[in-house]
Amino acid sequence: MVSPVTVDGWKRFFDVASVALVLATFVAGAGVLWTGNIINKRQETQLREFDIRLTESKTELGKQQERAAKAEKELKETSNVAGSAILTAGEANEHAAKLESANLSLRGQIATLERDAAEQRERAAIAERELLALRQAASPRSFTDAQLKAFTSILAAGPKGSMELMFQAGDLEAAQFASQIYNALTSAGWTPNRLQPVMESVIVRGINVWVRDTNRAPVRAKTLVDAFLAADVDVTVRSNAELPENHVALMVAPKWTPPQPPK
Repeated sequence: MVSPVTVDGWKRFFDVASVALVLATFVAGAGVLWTGNIINKRQETQLREFDIRLTESKTELGKQQERAAKAEKELKETSNVAGSAILTAGEANEHAAKLESANLSLRGQIATLERDAAEQRERAAIAERELLALRQAASPRSFTDAQLKAFTSILAAGPKGSMELMFQAGDLEAAQFASQIYNALTSAGWTPNRLQPVMESVIVRGINVWVRDTNRAPVRAKTLVDAFLAADVDVTVRSNAELPENHVALMVAPKWTPPQPPK
């Protein structure tokens, strides 16, 4: 028989432990919000820097094009002077040689300016692509109407079944996207479990489909992957030998972090 004193001691221990767990959950949530605010501020700074770089590249491109046009005009004027000049044979030959030399020099300058302009256009295009990638990374994930239609049509047409649906705990953006995916799955006839937050021990990003063995994955796992690809959403298939044989799990992890520009 257990002593009443021992039972009371254990009860006090479990009371203290539960309070400690609640406090730890609160501290973890606060930490997620704090670090999220820092990341958002960094992304806003990067957006401003990309805008500045893009504007400078376009300005320099305009200058290069203006210099090329001026050089072409000078070449045309020089050619007109050569055509209208009335000189003696000796003077004409000497003048023609000078004009030819000047024309070659101008053509070389024009070629150089055209190469510079091409490089400026390439740098401007790279800056625009980087800026677009950063803006997409800063915006929350969500299906457009067209994406949702493509996603649900593949899900409804292929093999269906039960699956586990999770999202990164403390990540509001991941939770909202997981909720949209959950609604799409149920509307297509799938039976996902109730949405559940998890603290992923492995650092992953984006949409992840987990199976026991990628070489022998359930057919409905392939249907799920095909649906994401049809909706133009990147998805990664991962294996975990501890999962049951026919188990399919979907993890909505935080967004992919865009590559940082060189300093």
